[in-house]
Amino acid sequence: MTTLMSNLHQKSIASTCQKHDIDYLGVFGSTARGEDTPHSDVDLLISFNQPKTLFDLARIKIFFQDLLGKKVDLVLKNNIKPIIKPYIEKDLITLYE
Repeated sequence: MTTLMSNLHQKSIASTCQKHDIDYLGVFGSTARGEDTPHSDVDLLISFNQPKTLFDLARIKIFFQDLLGKKVDLVLKNNIKPIIKPYIEKDLITLYE
């Protein structure tokens, strides 16, 4: 988690989220637990101020992949299935809201 946080802080979390109309950004999974490896992806929980198209989501995913230098999985906060929600919430670290 330390490397992820330092990369995000260097780029300024708030300005990045504002630029992309993000109203919530969190990290969960192995990265949040500090168990990630060089081959791990980064799981991001995200929500937006306004609805986004699939093209918008693809651009934002690519932006974060370039920023972090890792594969990114975006999970939309309002699309979490109830059965999965507890697993996300137990590791979730809020980066921006």
